[in-house]
Amino acid sequence: MAETSMTMGPPATPIQPVVMSTAKTKTKALFFCSIPYSNYVFPNGKYAYFIDGKFVTDIVSEIEHLENEIANGHPCIFVKEAERTVEVFADPIVALRAKIEKEIRAEMAAATNPENDMGKSVQGPLTMANSSTVGELTAGGNSGAAKTFSPGNIKIK
Repeated sequence: MAETSMTMGPPATPIQPVVMSTAKTKTKALFFCSIPYSNYVFPNGKYAYFIDGKFVTDIVSEIEHLENEIANGHPCIFVKEAERTVEVFADPIVALRAKIEKEIRAEMAAATNPENDMGKSVQGPLTMANSSTVGELTAGGNSGAAKTFSPGNIKIK
């Protein structure tokens, strides 16, 4: 069988990558909580929302307060020395775009990787289904056993 290639429309425009150094980023303090989705209330009434056990802030008073809580032995809030700060995009749309681009590039790399061989398949002959072949197809063979019985042979007394 001859192999053919299909193309759909004009070639796609290459994706322009978002480079971390050119995008506006901010350095923020990163705090962890052993309760994944919890809230902490600061003395001024503001909430610290720990989403997936993480809270990010660049407000000095919040950083000082949480570090003081950790120093006083808070049972749930802690920091990891290797992850005290984190670089965050100033614009969330840029962050989302960078995340989506990274996922698309990973999918494209997997799709074009020659080691991801999906094998070859051969299509058999196409059998049209109609009322005379339904029995054979549902019986799983062409024995003709389904042909010997038909609703027309049933007599109701």
